[in-house]
Amino acid sequence: MNASPPWIWNARSRMLPAIKANQTIDQEMQALPKDAPEYAAKQKEFNDNLRKIGKINKEEIQPEREHVQFMQELGG
Repeated sequence: MNASPPWIWNARSRMLPAIKANQTIDQEMQALPKDAPEYAAKQKEFNDNLRKIGKINKEEIQPEREHVQFMQELGG
């Protein structure tokens, strides 16, 4: 049984497509020479996905994490 709150799973489910895409892109990039034009295009796509992941993390996960930590420090 998973004890994580639903908001984590909601955020995670929206991050997952970008995470999986980046895993695939990373494998594709490893097969390309770093000076290839395709490599630069894949690097841009990879970075765009990281920004999507980072935005969800910053706007949804971090504030909740900070709230939970604050409550733990209060002893509640």
